[in-house]
Amino acid sequence: MTESHACCVDISDENESTLTCGMLSFKDTESHDRNSSSNSGSGSLLSFDSTCSQASSKATTMNNRKQTGTQIVFEIVTYKVINGLHKKYVAYTLLIKKTPGLDKFPAIVERRYSEFLDLFLNLRRQFPEKMQSVTYFPKKTVVGNFKPEIIKSRSRAFLQFLHHIYNEDELRFSDELADFFYNDEVKEARTKMQSGQFEEAIPPMENAYFVQEKILGECHSRTLCTLCEVVALHNALDNSSEALKFAEIALNMFQLGCEEENELYPSLLQLMIRLRWNLGQEKRDLESQLHDLTKMGLKVDCLPTLLDIVMKKSN
Repeated sequence: MTESHACCVDISDENESTLTCGMLSFKDTESHDRNSSSNSGSGSLLSFDSTCSQASSKATTMNNRKQTGTQIVFEIVTYKVINGLHKKYVAYTLLIKKTPGLDKFPAIVERRYSEFLDLFLNLRRQFPEKMQSVTYFPKKTVVGNFKPEIIKSRSRAFLQFLHHIYNEDELRFSDELADFFYNDEVKEARTKMQSGQFEEAIPPMENAYFVQEKILGECHSRTLCTLCEVVALHNALDNSSEALKFAEIALNMFQLGCEEENELYPSLLQLMIRLRWNLGQEKRDLESQLHDLTKMGLKVDCLPTLLDIVMKKSN
């Protein structure tokens, strides 16, 4: 095992970021991915010791301005050296979670250097003024890409880069960041959903939601729409408990004033009433909310199902 120093970014609302140092440990091992035809070397970026003051190393932490008292943590937790069909590359596993407390829905994404580079170049092209200060992005190297010290150095730069993006709203809500983090997963899930592969659509759709609710915020229209798609998929498979679990989150978002996707609200209520009834839970409060909608002139007997709505929206 080879030990190497790493720097990570402790992010606050201040304009300047502070770099603190700690230890990262890499395991240089050979492993065989049974789900892949290529061999890969792998390593683990072990937990940081955040109890030491100046010598400690923290994951990239950022204030989520949409969620009072909540911070978002970015960690590059593992890496894999993969022998691809055409060339060898390093895949970095990025963990995104809320803190303090235990995040029930941490997001995991795996990205390679070239994908981080594409994000950097696309943002610099689209938002040159916002990207002027990003002078630390790691350059391509011809040799040494698979050395632990290079992987460590790139990991540090990637986290600092994500810090910068998150603190600039234009970058954080950009299409470029959406392409980097979740658009491909949403497209994959919707393609499977349209072909009736509901079970296969759930993992990418859930992970897209886990990313969106941290990057965009819980009440963002994209987040809420993806969440309702998760609910509809679980319900289509008769996963009543899971469907209701996510539906309760969506209902809370609507009650907090998330109205951009209000066409989903009546059908969500109707579905939740049935789910609670199936699970033997109290449903009168939901029936009262649905009744209030009828007073506003909505004909709840003719509502399309939540699945029908999200599938129509995804076309």
